[in-house]
Amino acid sequence: MRTWEVNQALSYSKNITTGDLTSNENLVAGKDTAILVRLNKRVTVDTENGTQTLAIMRDGNPVTTLRPSPHAGPTTTLIFTPNSREAVGNWAAGSYEFVAKVGDGESTRSATFTERKKLNILAVPVKANYSGEVRELDGKWKTAGSYTAQVYPLAADGFNWVLGQELDASDSSYDLMTDDGCKKLWEALVNQQVKDENGCNKYELIIGFVRDRQGADGSLQGFTYGKPANIVTESDEDMMATVAHEIAHCYGVGDEYSGGSIRMAINPAPEGMKGTDWDSESEEEITADNPHFKPFGGPSGGEGSSIKAEIPFEFGKRGEMAECASFMGSGGQQADYWVSAPIWEQLFKSFVPEATESVDNQRAFVRAATMRVVDVYAWINNNDTVDATEPWISYNIDPKYFTPKTGGGYSLRAVDAGGITLAEQFFDVKFRTMTNPPKVLDEVPVEELVAPFPAGTAKFVFCKAGRPIGEKPVSANAPIVTITNPQAGQDVSDSLRIEWTATDEDGDKLYYDVLYSHNGRDWITLAYGLETTSHQDTFTDLPGGNQALIKVIASDGVNATEVVSAPFNVALKSPEIYFYEPEDGKPAIYSMYEEILLEAEAYDLQDDWLPDNRLEWKDGTGKKLGNGAYIFLEDMTPGEYQITLTATNSAGLSSSQTVKLTITDKEPPGDYFRPFQEEVPEVAADKAWRITFSQPVDRATVTPENVFVTPFY
Repeated sequence: MRTWEVNQALSYSKNITTGDLTSNENLVAGKDTAILVRLNKRVTVDTENGTQTLAIMRDGNPVTTLRPSPHAGPTTTLIFTPNSREAVGNWAAGSYEFVAKVGDGESTRSATFTERKKLNILAVPVKANYSGEVRELDGKWKTAGSYTAQVYPLAADGFNWVLGQELDASDSSYDLMTDDGCKKLWEALVNQQVKDENGCNKYELIIGFVRDRQGADGSLQGFTYGKPANIVTESDEDMMATVAHEIAHCYGVGDEYSGGSIRMAINPAPEGMKGTDWDSESEEEITADNPHFKPFGGPSGGEGSSIKAEIPFEFGKRGEMAECASFMGSGGQQADYWVSAPIWEQLFKSFVPEATESVDNQRAFVRAATMRVVDVYAWINNNDTVDATEPWISYNIDPKYFTPKTGGGYSLRAVDAGGITLAEQFFDVKFRTMTNPPKVLDEVPVEELVAPFPAGTAKFVFCKAGRPIGEKPVSANAPIVTITNPQAGQDVSDSLRIEWTATDEDGDKLYYDVLYSHNGRDWITLAYGLETTSHQDTFTDLPGGNQALIKVIASDGVNATEVVSAPFNVALKSPEIYFYEPEDGKPAIYSMYEEILLEAEAYDLQDDWLPDNRLEWKDGTGKKLGNGAYIFLEDMTPGEYQITLTATNSAGLSSSQTVKLTITDKEPPGDYFRPFQEEVPEVAADKAWRITFSQPVDRATVTPENVFVTPFY
């Protein structure tokens, strides 16, 4: 045995200073993993007789023993993957020892799998206006997060892709061919943000999907004015890579396409690429000069740094890939894109789980009084004027969840009637937005600013470098609100009219947000910024439960009051299954000599994406094949098969889908995308290669552009 690789997307890390490759040690607990064992000579893969095995130990305890994946013909690489996550204890966190046996040879490798935090993303379908033409989505957006889950250092259940309710932006004021319409849609998406049980923002990013490209000439691939909202085009062929691209921006990852915002210290752009400097306010053009990062050389012409020697690997599908482009590039095909080593490392560091408080600290915080804070909504112009007319929302929060900020060119002061500053929160703004391509704006939002709201505050004052540039007055009293409908125990299956009354002692104009929860914990925004005291909504596509609640938040501009209804009943819904392999669950033909993967997920309005233990696979006789989002079928003989996946939610409601498979005794076609593996330890620069394909090919298609020779490490 020559080398080992523990691969969750890449086998090797890459030092951005020296270009040196080392084994990727940033491994994630709960993530699908392949073990690649490189041999000194070709062998025929043995999947039956136990002459080639991989024993797995975790923290000194045996987990399982794997056989290699099937491969047509002799190979120098044995690939070991479990038939399901269940088979390896979901790759739980711990210290692993792998013992590979090939014939009489034996080799051992160790690795540590660590936990990463969970990432919550809200995906919102948008009914959008294009110069008066209203366009709706075709549904691809629902599974657009599956690629990100694959290429990010997150556990299989660590990427929470929540499917939101449709946002109706069909009004002419949302015209996406205009700057004003784009801005209004971004603001509407920001208002879909909700709080978690700690009073913190639940979603790291809110992605609004629109059907086609935007802008006056229809060339804008997507846009944002800053966190937490971003707009993505569903009809773009590389939509899934765009999702990964936009989320990565939130964690300090720069662009890798011409004219983009380049961040050489984190993920170097390809050598020679020109763009602006992420870490500078200057719009001066810079040129990427790191010789260790070359441009992608694939036939699509897409941009992004080349990923080859790091060994890009797609679990269960394409396997080892010859060359990919970093998904921070642009202009290529979806199949081109993958995660680069610097991006994996940056995200791995970014997803460190939050520290758990000690028991003593928890007790201290229980005793501590809550503090009043306010969510700030404002736009700052580059001429130092402020638009803070949108209503703010104030609320109480446990002090341990508030983060004071002391650095930044701007600040917001809470000032009393005598002009004394009671509290101050600092922040920064950037007048360059991460659109594709980036552009400079005259006006930008204050992003996700939570500011202290001490008792006695008479106004909030915006300052730049200590100089006041705008303010927002604060009245003395908060609104008083009472929900009058729905009624306690009311049954709702279709439509509901929500009603409330509200008064304000100061006579301020009031604005209302209406939220819904099926369980008292997870909230959905139904409406925001209302100026009337009722709202009609349809509940056919909302999660159900017998402890459903309505929340109404009334704001006078700063002071806010929230009230919750009595529990009522909403009809439960069944899960919906999405097949990835075979695509859309269509009939498929496989060879008995190849690895056969079945992969699907199920989304439930009550439970979100269902965990592995709620997904069950059975064959046509009713025999259970396994649990989980994927299974590999073994020892299949020629014939016709029916495999059924049943998804069951926590309420006991189920959905099933059956796929029809045909297994033949023909060898699978040659894999033209897998690197040719010849047993040559050292190769001269002018080495000539003779390649024999297992199936007839058109000579005209065999060109230097689609045949790659890459070294093994």
